[in-house]
Amino acid sequence: MLTLRSWLVLGVVLLGWWGRAASALDPHRATVQYLRSTWTEEDGFPAGQVTAFAQTPDGCLWIGGARGLVRFDGLGFHTVQESSRGVPITHVLGLATDAEGGLWVWMQGANILRYSNGRFENFASRAMLPDGYVTAMSASPDGGVLLATVGQEVFAYRRGRVEKAGSIAVPGTLILATAKTTDGRLWVGTSDNGLFSMEQGRAVQRSGGSGPKKINVLMAAPGNRLWVGTDDGLFAWDGARIGNAGVPLALRSGQVFTLAADRDGNVWAGTTRGLFRFAAAAGGEAAPPPEAERTAVVCTAMLEDREGDLWIGSAAGLQRWRDGVFVSYAGTAGMPRGDGGPIFAAPDGRVWFAPASGGLRWMEHGRVERARVAALQGDTVYSIAGVGDAVWVGGQQSGLTRLKRVGDALTSRTYTRADGLAQNSVYAVHASQDGTVWAGTLSAGLSRWKDGEFRTYTTADGLAANTVTAIAEDDGGAVWVATPNGVSVLRGGTWRTLRVEDGLPSNEVTALLRERSGPGNAGRGMWIGTADGPVLFAAGVLHRLPHVPAPLQQPVLGMAEDSAGSVWFAMPDQVLRVDAAKLTAGTLDAAEVRRYSRADGLLSTEGVRRSRSMLEDRDGRVWISTRSGLAAASPVDFARPAAAAVVQIKALLADGRTVPIGDARVPASQQRLLLQFAGVSLAMPERVRYRYRLDAFDKGWSEATDAREADYTHLDPGTYRFHLIASNGEGVWNSADTSLPFVIEPALWQTWWFRLCAAGLVVLAMWWAHRLRTLQLASQLHIRFEERLAERMRIAQDLHDTLLQGFLSASLQLDVAAEYVPRESPAAPMLRRVLALMRQVSEDCRSALMTLRTGVRFSHDLESGLAAVPQELGLEGTAAYRIVVNGSPEALEPLCSDEVFLIGREAVLNAYRHAQASLIEVELVYKSAGLHLFVRDDGIGIAEAIVQSGKEKHWGLTGMRERAAKTGAQLRIWTRPAEGTEIELIVPGHMAYVRSGRRGWWARVRARFAPALRAQGQKSLEKEQVRDEPADQNTYR
Repeated sequence: MLTLRSWLVLGVVLLGWWGRAASALDPHRATVQYLRSTWTEEDGFPAGQVTAFAQTPDGCLWIGGARGLVRFDGLGFHTVQESSRGVPITHVLGLATDAEGGLWVWMQGANILRYSNGRFENFASRAMLPDGYVTAMSASPDGGVLLATVGQEVFAYRRGRVEKAGSIAVPGTLILATAKTTDGRLWVGTSDNGLFSMEQGRAVQRSGGSGPKKINVLMAAPGNRLWVGTDDGLFAWDGARIGNAGVPLALRSGQVFTLAADRDGNVWAGTTRGLFRFAAAAGGEAAPPPEAERTAVVCTAMLEDREGDLWIGSAAGLQRWRDGVFVSYAGTAGMPRGDGGPIFAAPDGRVWFAPASGGLRWMEHGRVERARVAALQGDTVYSIAGVGDAVWVGGQQSGLTRLKRVGDALTSRTYTRADGLAQNSVYAVHASQDGTVWAGTLSAGLSRWKDGEFRTYTTADGLAANTVTAIAEDDGGAVWVATPNGVSVLRGGTWRTLRVEDGLPSNEVTALLRERSGPGNAGRGMWIGTADGPVLFAAGVLHRLPHVPAPLQQPVLGMAEDSAGSVWFAMPDQVLRVDAAKLTAGTLDAAEVRRYSRADGLLSTEGVRRSRSMLEDRDGRVWISTRSGLAAASPVDFARPAAAAVVQIKALLADGRTVPIGDARVPASQQRLLLQFAGVSLAMPERVRYRYRLDAFDKGWSEATDAREADYTHLDPGTYRFHLIASNGEGVWNSADTSLPFVIEPALWQTWWFRLCAAGLVVLAMWWAHRLRTLQLASQLHIRFEERLAERMRIAQDLHDTLLQGFLSASLQLDVAAEYVPRESPAAPMLRRVLALMRQVSEDCRSALMTLRTGVRFSHDLESGLAAVPQELGLEGTAAYRIVVNGSPEALEPLCSDEVFLIGREAVLNAYRHAQASLIEVELVYKSAGLHLFVRDDGIGIAEAIVQSGKEKHWGLTGMRERAAKTGAQLRIWTRPAEGTEIELIVPGHMAYVRSGRRGWWARVRARFAPALRAQGQKSLEKEQVRDEPADQNTYR
């Protein structure tokens, strides 16, 4: 009697691991023709024996083994040693994925982990599964996960919920396998009681008394069918019963541990004898791997991934089987190894080829035979062509041989120089539809065979050279002949040669290919391969391709065009495929040139120099002859849509520090920003290429690169979005990009409010400097006014003490002398007049001295002073005169008011004397910002020249400007002939008004800095050495 632990161990050993469907491996290939890669412990694979596979939506392959859990991204293996909850991940028994992208890890013991969003969760404890231990786990078609426990119960997980799906009540047995068919029916396989299905919550046994007892693996199939792998072979449930119907004989016995299926209906079965593959729909015998590939290693796990590759796990490690674009035939039965030669695909489907070692062979339905032709035995075949049922062969020494197929037998006829052939070394052969055969020789020109006779063309007839490398024919029947000295065209009996000067990349022409289809109704063109790349002749013109990527600028050894519109090129060291339309239009990018290598199934990428080393057969397959033999690419393989690489942005680093991607906010101090990413393509990870673009920085997509990081430095603050696309191994780019938004936070000095404050401070500083400068200028002007006042007082005092006193003394003495003159004396009236004059002069002198002391030249205020000007000058009555005052009059600085009065007086005087005006108006405007004085007249105006530079020997305007400058005022003059004149004087308020008792902060600042500003103003005045004019100078004309 087995203990519970023994049952668990037995269930583990005999467990069938679930295989998922994907794009199918080509069922028409022999298993030896799949491309295989192997990873063992020596290759860095750390998991040891493989027990399970799963692939998550990020494209990564998860591998469970005896040593734990391993993630493979195509470039390296990464071991996951423990979960985020501290549960060690050691012995993994099974893996599965759910519809949310979660990864389920079934480990030995009572632990079931679910991995999602970078975190592991112990699901067994969260869901509180009864009986603890899990005996089977599988993914269901609806995106859920099925879990069977040691208590014979099955639970179903779907979108966060766990529900009981069914149970069996059979003592002493364990559930080892679960599955759900497309009709929703739940199936369970047991350790020794066969197969059960759940019918309305009740377990129904389906295997019967004679059916299989120990079920290892279950796999749902289309049509509600079920494949059952047991210790007694493979069985099938056909909807009514379980049996061997549709099961190959080779799989009707022996242990079956793992199953997988593909979309084409192929079933893969892992057994103790190796891996079997068979077409389920057709039945028939299974085809095990070849003897060299079959080992005693048990296939313990299988998975077909999203790219159609088959992953095989065993005790020895990991293998990957995949389709290559090419199938290489070197090494197959009857196929010689070594350099290839010319090839020809006959209309009947037979492929003729000639290895470099000599002789001629053909291949049909996978069978390779030697053409037993005496003339060709031991000879090197240079070229093969054909039309109808005839095959023409050109040899190195055997001349030209015609073969005809009669059943499996061949008849032959050989032509040599004795028959009229130009030379026995025939390098190129072409057969026309009318039966004409063209044979190009190595050094003797071109021979035409028609109606049983030969005619030879050489350089003497117009051929470019006597060495012929290739021959082709266009739709018009013209024959094209490739030579080392250009390409010659024979049309209507006339030769024409195209060379470099006509547009060829090189005179050395190596290959010719008639275009598959021409533009519109035009005939098909001709591709010309040269030593420096291809060129196209179409519509009667040689079209030099406008942009040829660097890989195509090499010698062309062979060309073919497929049904997808692509042109294939065989080069000395590579095989290329490009879009013909893009190549001719000049829009082909280097990244769009598809390169084929060993990873695509080619054993060699070196082309061979033969007349026809690449072609397309009737089935659309492209054949190529290489240094390692013959290979063919089927349109099923090279034209099939390939799964795009899964692109992920892994990390964002700012100066080496990781920035969380969820809400990516980069600190302001960053100098270098690094974005790390990956494109997962397990088939050919080394070919994955990337393009990226950073919005608000890059102008367009970057060049294709294999680097998996993008580096940016010194990015300005702001919001950015990083876009990323990738191409897989087939060169297919993602249709939609992956993007990551992030924000670079501004530094303190880069914030908007800081910049606004800084701008405000700059404006405030400028205003402050302006105010300080204004205060300084005002102080300088006040100093000038005070100095001028002191000087005028000194002059007045001197005049009073000298001139006026002397004048008064003389007047008194003259008055005394007049007393002695009799009244009747004729001199008496004269003396009295002189004395009256002297008294008037004395009064005038006193008035002038008073003015010098006070600085006031008018009786009461500025308005009154200006109003009295016409009367003072004796001009009243000559023109209408009026004074207008606006605003509230304020007290004026004495000297400033004096200067304003003199400027206004001069303006009024000039208007009376020169303007011939009928109206003169004086307007005083008192504003807080300053004092405005306007003097207007409606006279004849002032000439522009006089306004600009004044009138010769007249100083009125010049004096007015000088006085305005001294007071810090602005003087403006508007005039127009016959329309009058307006003079405006603007005096700043701080210069014009006497404002005592200032309050506020500015007044305190001004008071604080006034002494210093006055001192600075005094120094400035001393440096300028200002020369004051006489105080009483008031005549400006």
